[in-house]
Amino acid sequence: MVACRRLLWTDDPIPRWSAGTTSTRDRNETAVNEDVGTDTMRRKRGGLFRFFAQVLLAAVLAMGLSWLPFEFVGRHGLMQYFGLKSELRTIKERNRRKAAEIRVLTRQVEDLRSNDAAISRVARDELGLIRDGEIVFVVRQGRWR
Repeated sequence: MVACRRLLWTDDPIPRWSAGTTSTRDRNETAVNEDVGTDTMRRKRGGLFRFFAQVLLAAVLAMGLSWLPFEFVGRHGLMQYFGLKSELRTIKERNRRKAAEIRVLTRQVEDLRSNDAAISRVARDELGLIRDGEIVFVVRQGRWR
């Protein structure tokens, strides 16, 4: 067991044995030592794999970080998003005002369809019409002589 421990802790992939002994214990230790050599190779390959994984991760991060500013100020970036959001707010406000104006005009149309006094008022105020027997006085400001 001491020999096995000694071999497990060495980095040498080739086991060194004293000549002449081939007992079961030696064969088992030889198998353990071959595994130690295989583990060393695996560790070397694992280290190489880890190195390339870290390099790949660093490259992906660098590309992502270099792309990020273009996303913020690019043609379809956040600046355009905020501009469109502001424009949408303006359009919604304009639509609210137009909807209120439409409600007022709809009330006026219904009033004109059902109320004769409303029709008379519009005829007098907007069209300048008068009834039979009425006298119209036209007053011009600034022309008193």
